[in-house]
Amino acid sequence: MYSIIRGDIGLQDNIGKLASQACHASKNTILLVSQLRPDLLRLYQGPQFLGTQIVLSAPDEAALIKAHKKALAAGLITSLIIDSGHIMPPFFDGSPITTALGIFGTRQQCNPITRKFKLLT
Repeated sequence: MYSIIRGDIGLQDNIGKLASQACHASKNTILLVSQLRPDLLRLYQGPQFLGTQIVLSAPDEAALIKAHKKALAAGLITSLIIDSGHIMPPFFDGSPITTALGIFGTRQQCNPITRKFKLLT
């Protein structure tokens, strides 16, 4: 399970907002997996609910959209997060803004899409 956060909209300066967007990406993606492929969700969670979660940073919206399209083309379950209505200048002015992407798949499936992104530190 991968959550990819936009790196160009100041989320690194507000760790709470960053964490909430990463959580939205993983939560929404897991909910889709539970509806579309519950068998995969059981494998991911295992007997102790220990599925791996990786959080990466994308340089900008274009990179996030491109990764989303590649994931869909690869047949992976994905969720693009568009935040709206929140005020946190300068990037969050109440207008819809693409913030994150969740991708569900194995390392081998996701690596062609995710390898260019940096681990969020």
